[in-house]
Amino acid sequence: MIIMLGKCRKTAEMLSWIFEKESEANPHDDPWIEIRLLAGEGAKKSRDIYNGRAYYYKPNDLPELFNALEKLAELGYNVYYGAHLRKENKWRKASGKENVVDNVRVFYVDVDVYHDRGKIKKFIEELGVEETARAIMGGVLEVERQITEELVSSLPRLEPFAVVYTGYGVQYLFISDQPVKKEEFERLQEGLIGYFMSIVRDKIIPPKWPDGEQVDIDVDIKVKDVARILRLPCSVNVKVRELPLQAEVLSLRYDAFVDITDLKRLQDYRKLLVESKKAEHEVEVSQEELDEAGKILAQGLYRLSPEEKNLIRDFFAKMYYEGVRHCITLHGSWWLIERGVCADDIEEIFKWLFDHRDDDPREVKNDRVRALRDNYIRRTKKSGIYGLKTSCIKEAKQRGYIESEEEMVEELQRLDEMLRRKMRIVADTDPLKYSQYLRALAVLDKSRDPNARVEVVEEKKVGGRDGRRKKKFWRKKRKKKVQIVD
Repeated sequence: MIIMLGKCRKTAEMLSWIFEKESEANPHDDPWIEIRLLAGEGAKKSRDIYNGRAYYYKPNDLPELFNALEKLAELGYNVYYGAHLRKENKWRKASGKENVVDNVRVFYVDVDVYHDRGKIKKFIEELGVEETARAIMGGVLEVERQITEELVSSLPRLEPFAVVYTGYGVQYLFISDQPVKKEEFERLQEGLIGYFMSIVRDKIIPPKWPDGEQVDIDVDIKVKDVARILRLPCSVNVKVRELPLQAEVLSLRYDAFVDITDLKRLQDYRKLLVESKKAEHEVEVSQEELDEAGKILAQGLYRLSPEEKNLIRDFFAKMYYEGVRHCITLHGSWWLIERGVCADDIEEIFKWLFDHRDDDPREVKNDRVRALRDNYIRRTKKSGIYGLKTSCIKEAKQRGYIESEEEMVEELQRLDEMLRRKMRIVADTDPLKYSQYLRALAVLDKSRDPNARVEVVEEKKVGGRDGRRKKKFWRKKRKKKVQIVD
């Protein structure tokens, strides 16, 4: 895999301009650029590379990074950078909001176009790698063209400084005409993201998959905090192992600045983010799955005894250190959800870890709790005990936190057997469906009462003040969701 030097040169120009403006806003600091390497699907292990670790560079040192991109791509690592400068270069310190410089000027929006891995792999098998890559890039560029035209013609007029093709989507970067305090950044960023969501929803004609089905376009609502890392242009997107795509800068405009007043005018769009989060908590299922769920959900989730919680907590604590703790939070919480442990007990276990194993400020620990709750609805069937074995335990052994990988796996299996004995599952139930509906329970966060009654609710979409059904909803099937009745 060969990295194109021309694209790297354009990336270097983009980063130089960004960090020049950020440095002007913080003239007395000694700032650093943060780079993070995150393993893609099927990434190879390397003694020189720690997955998720932060590496710090001075702007003049970036050529060293660009020389390493080819090797990183071959190993299967995605490369990310912090668009806002950092105050320190101590990689062991948590890279949170407190590590970002005080004043910022860069705003960003990430639009995901082709994010269904299952479909991507399907079309790779049917059409081949090259044809699928051409189809994806063509669809992404068409979405980018429509969004850019809308931004230029809309009021307020928001002209991006840089537009980046990320492989399966597109990023828009804006530089404000004046610096803002990092405490104010998130509020302005939420309005900008909400504005993009309205454009995608109302103005954009989505591309189609090769089979003719319409593509779902998403604006990433998580890309809103000041410490966020973005995919580095010129690096390779290895989200799908069979189809690595190189990110690149599509356009640069050094005369494009956004008026802070215009960003403040977008605050009404922040409510779209709230609505989007609520939509995530709705679990749509078929009638057949609902019939199966009736048997499963009636069993309810169970509580752990204090002794059982201590056993699980102590097991996690052996590996809960820098570089492994986030992995344990993700895979460990989903393992417990799959085994029917109620959300309250899971939070109690991990809150203990956050309080006793982290020396981070309280606001950082609160962010970890929010991420834990988000995990209930975002993990896939590859997580859980499989992720604990193949990611957490192996990484902990590689870093020297544990002595024996085999002993940790055996202890995990003993704990898993303990949880399985407590599970009350109908004998002929598909385990995957069981985990899906445990997810529904956890999402609703109603598991405080294990004896709560379960029922299926049918939602009817109506429109107009007089209650008449809108024409566009008439042909749609009624939504059905699982809900818990206290």
